Amino acid sequence: MKEGTPIYGHSRGYRTLAMVSLLALLLSMTSLSEPRRAGPVAVTGSVGFALLAVYAWSRSARRTAVMTIEDEGFCICDPAIALGLLPFEEIQEIRIYATLERPLVAFRLLDPRRLGKRTPLVMRIVLRPLWAVRRYQVVLELDRFNDQIMAIKTTALKAGIPVVSELV
Repeated sequence: MKEGTPIYGHSRGYRTLAMVSLLALLLSMTSLSEPRRAGPVAVTGSVGFALLAVYAWSRSARRTAVMTIEDEGFCICDPAIALGLLPFEEIQEIRIYATLERPLVAFRLLDPRRLGKRTPLVMRIVLRPLWAVRRYQVVLELDRFNDQIMAIKTTALKAGIPVVSELV
């Protein structure tokens, strides 16, 4: 396995948390517009929501890297990112690689070029030449892999997608 060009995806959960905290920040800032009525609770809330928004947005932009396992054309992803980037209709097969360091979940895509439509515009422009080269693999290390792998297995089996577990 070799790493390739990095691309970026967004986790839906953290992105949603960032949007909600930004909305709460805006609401708390409106209370700060009247400094006489704004107390320490409003100021603390505003600062807290700002920090939460920054944290959630930084976590939502997780780093992924393009990889190839021989000519099989699998995408290895963190399931949270994969579910944010890939609808299950685009996945042909799922493989779980149990390594000594950390496990990886691999997705074989029907059309890997469709993944480029979900990346930010600037990254799509930069990566445009790469989408023509065979199939790609998006790699993310799994943080909380046990629950995520079980969730992926369950959802995939319900959707009729074959799941293969391998020890590497």
